[in-house]
Amino acid sequence: MSDAPLPPGVVARLGTTAFRLSGRYGTVFLMPPDFRTYVASDDRERTYREYDLTTGELVRTVLGPELYGSVRGPSADGKLLAVATPDSYKVVRVADGLTTSTVPPDGPAVDFAFGGDGRRLAVLRRNPDTMQREADYDMEGEYVRSLDVHTLKPRPRRRELRPLANFGVNAHFSADGRYLAVTGEWEPEYDDQPRPFEGRDVIQVWDVTTGAEVFRLVPPEEARNTGVALGGGAILVGSWHSSKPVALYDLATGKLIRKYRAEVPRGRFALSPDGRVLVGLVATSNELVRRNARTGAVIDRTRSPFGKLESDFTTELGVRADGAVTVLQVVGQTVHAWTAPDRRALTRHVGGSVPISAIAFADGGRVIRTAANEPVVRRWDARTGELLAALKLPRDVAERTAVVRFGPSDWLFARSRNGSAAYHLRNRSVLLSPPNYDEATQCESLSADGWLVDLPTHVRNETPDSGLRVGPAVDGARRIIHRFDGEDPAAAYDRGRVLLTYDSRDHTARTLVCFRVSRRRAAQVWSRRLPVGPEFEDTYAERARVDSSKVAFYLPEPAVLWAPDGATALVVPRREQLPFLIDPATGDTLGVWATAVRAPHAAHPSRPVLATATARGEGLVLADWRTGARLVVLHEQCYPHALAWSPDGARLVASLPDGTAWVFAPDATGG
Repeated sequence: MSDAPLPPGVVARLGTTAFRLSGRYGTVFLMPPDFRTYVASDDRERTYREYDLTTGELVRTVLGPELYGSVRGPSADGKLLAVATPDSYKVVRVADGLTTSTVPPDGPAVDFAFGGDGRRLAVLRRNPDTMQREADYDMEGEYVRSLDVHTLKPRPRRRELRPLANFGVNAHFSADGRYLAVTGEWEPEYDDQPRPFEGRDVIQVWDVTTGAEVFRLVPPEEARNTGVALGGGAILVGSWHSSKPVALYDLATGKLIRKYRAEVPRGRFALSPDGRVLVGLVATSNELVRRNARTGAVIDRTRSPFGKLESDFTTELGVRADGAVTVLQVVGQTVHAWTAPDRRALTRHVGGSVPISAIAFADGGRVIRTAANEPVVRRWDARTGELLAALKLPRDVAERTAVVRFGPSDWLFARSRNGSAAYHLRNRSVLLSPPNYDEATQCESLSADGWLVDLPTHVRNETPDSGLRVGPAVDGARRIIHRFDGEDPAAAYDRGRVLLTYDSRDHTARTLVCFRVSRRRAAQVWSRRLPVGPEFEDTYAERARVDSSKVAFYLPEPAVLWAPDGATALVVPRREQLPFLIDPATGDTLGVWATAVRAPHAAHPSRPVLATATARGEGLVLADWRTGARLVVLHEQCYPHALAWSPDGARLVASLPDGTAWVFAPDATGG
């Protein structure tokens, strides 16, 4: 499997860049007739590219920036695509990107469809009588008045159709392009307008060669979110998001062939090209069921080799002529593809499907552990980046991984609205805490020796009540030792000391408090009041092109960072983003950085060096702990999400927004 080359200074990659999309919600679809490739959109580069499913190799760029737009298709032979450009609709040849046909826009449209034979294009026209009311938000959504069916070859011609549905309208061609099925519902355009059909949704089928309506029907048992699939002279009708019955009709006559309850709750369904095999993907179990479409008999069931996916933004079923199925599922920025009934995985699920939020060295620095908001912890070779193992978390732990951290002695700590969990990665012991729905946590910090500090907040009589809670994360009860009223708080523990910082609500003063704590006692050592400086202002040039969707946190987070020897501490305020150095013994300010920074941060284990992100979150740098002077720019555009140093300080690992991570071997002295 090929991968993008490593940038200078990176010695290893955790995970692969193959099968990953540049945009989280990019358009992705399989390419017929053999479904060995897929096409993915790149919103940033404004291109559509075709990739091999088994290798991840780039096959070709299908559409460049000059033809970038909404895509429909492809044709049944995989040779043509239709794209909506600002000035027209175009049919483009996949092999070389050449335009074979062009259809003028002829007024505002809602959507369009492309025929499987590559010879017809249907454009759903907006109702001009409702456009002003839609613009004034007097009506929600866009209303459809008509469909223009364009026959492109051999002689161009146009035919207008008037569907009964006017809202949520979709059009689907049969594989030979002869029949057009239109689904949708009806919403009143005017108060006195009568409903033109019975039921909520309606399906109409036209023979586009003659313009005659073949038949119309209401989905079985009032199915919502109606979907259709066409194949082999039949039309399959059902509901995408429920277990309502599925019905098969003859496409030429509208006669009911069979009605039965298919196993597709919240899933997808499809028909084989000859209409003989019904395919249903059960989203709740990620199981694909193949049935004889005429008799309803189950042919086989195939569980996904990737297991159950918590969510997916794109799912497509490609059914070959022999009835074999390719399933395409995109979660986050990872493409999963597998086949049925042979249950063959076409991709490798490597590096996580979401950005790594917890990362740490283990086994003396030989192994790197990674975790995220997903039910798995991975172990990697710190030297080569090779995946060593993937540990699936128990369900009661996995459902608490909205925030996850690695602690000492092989413990993993997780928290979500479902409660908290401590999980030992070697002996698999679990400690669970129930949720407290009356409480919100503003900040949380875990020390190297396993003490957890968090700042719970309650709202009583519309007044926030914030507290400082501290204690061992595993074998001791944590308790609130201090209450305060302020904004943008942060706190951290080190060697029996806790440093707390927060701003006044008018952002004129900042309070720093130091506590001496033990398992049973807590005492305030000192308290300081400091002025709050002006809010950070962005001074970067436009050429920086920072992609805000890749930044680890939407807003910069305040932080308290202890030096490894405990002699000093850095306070990173949210408002100014300028760290200042504190003497924890007295509370005196020893210096203020001149350069703003942003989370994540990681202190070098033996040198006065901080690994951190630049002020807008895109670059990764090493800075002098005492002055903030920039020592090394490790990468200018990597958007780090989590950082960790090896115990000897020789390597730094940084997780990236695409679910992978880079291992650096930096010269932390800057020399």
